[in-house]
Amino acid sequence: MDYADNGVASAYWEISRELKFWQAPVAIHVEYNGGLAKGLGSYNDAYLAGVTYSWNDKDFNSGFTFTPMYKYLAKHDKKTLVATNRYMVYELLQSLAHL
Repeated sequence: MDYADNGVASAYWEISRELKFWQAPVAIHVEYNGGLAKGLGSYNDAYLAGVTYSWNDKDFNSGFTFTPMYKYLAKHDKKTLVATNRYMVYELLQSLAHL
């Protein structure tokens, strides 16, 4: 939400879910991005779908995810492929916190 003196100026959402009903390290990724802006109308709605691969260390102190996705922009002819990575390194963050 973007607040201005006369109220809310805009709102933007990114809603994503990892759907996993099994034990394998693979999940189905679905996502919606969009919102509204005062005076501009709405942001372009984007719908994303893909597969997420996750790996975690046995003690969950580190891990990563990789998600290649198909991105569809509503009201546009543009279709793109997107890939995201996330790294989790708990021990590194803990050691930096003690500096």
